[in-house]
Amino acid sequence: MNKSSLFILAISLTVALGFGGLFVFSDRFVAQTDQPPGETEPLLPIRLDGDLAELEASSLEAIDTTPLTPVAPPLDFSSLSVPGPGTTAFYNSALGVFDCASSNCFYAAVDKEHALPENYVPNVSPVNLSGAATLTPEAADALTLFFQAASQEGVSVTVTSSYRSFSTQSETFDNWVTTLQQRDGLSKQEATAQANTFSAHAGHSEHQLGTTVDLNTPGAAAFDPIQNASLYDFIERRAHEFGFVVTYPTGQEALTGYVHEPWHIRYVGRDISIELFETGYIGGKGFYSTQFLRDLNYSI
Repeated sequence: MNKSSLFILAISLTVALGFGGLFVFSDRFVAQTDQPPGETEPLLPIRLDGDLAELEASSLEAIDTTPLTPVAPPLDFSSLSVPGPGTTAFYNSALGVFDCASSNCFYAAVDKEHALPENYVPNVSPVNLSGAATLTPEAADALTLFFQAASQEGVSVTVTSSYRSFSTQSETFDNWVTTLQQRDGLSKQEATAQANTFSAHAGHSEHQLGTTVDLNTPGAAAFDPIQNASLYDFIERRAHEFGFVVTYPTGQEALTGYVHEPWHIRYVGRDISIELFETGYIGGKGFYSTQFLRDLNYSI
């Protein structure tokens, strides 16, 4: 094979293989001519000079070696559910509590004027999530999906409070009253009134429903708006997608009776949470969840 043939062969292989397999060997093409007749001649190392070498270099530089970003699996909202028909919560005004024995209290509009009975205990169990979570099955499924979505956005979450029994809520409230008396020098009456702006009397807490959680960023100071900024932003933007509502939104203190609690969310199901979200209630538009439940006759 003469030099002209070898040159043509080199050009053909360069185009077919993208310049792969060719090596720098010398300044000139070298042919091996002592192969036995009938045997295929081996490809010899060659040097690519001039425009051909520049083309090879530009081709190699054009290869994108940036690692591909993993695609997050889609969220399966079909797994979320709410209790079936007949879930309206009835309030017994004579007794001053919801009738959870003959009606389902899942949608009970619990607030300062409407209480759950002392013996009401929902079907709750521990949830395998960061923090101490004990919830109903429906709320547990929704919160698990919420955690998954938060993780996909790089937001870390932990549960600081979930289900509380009537007696536990009573202890919690009393502890706050004592703390305010000792720390701030308030009278018991003053401390009780102050505590009731951010903590509920027993029976008046949504935590007794087993569908409500308080969330925090791991390692952050509890309720700190700066350290929890990413979490609170995620809650405001996306909690409704998973069936959760912010019970005490900003600017609604006069209506709810409680300070703004961006960490406190309650599971009510996607239909209600999305409808409420579309009212703009998160931004303080005069709507809040317990009144919304009453307006829709879920709680009467």
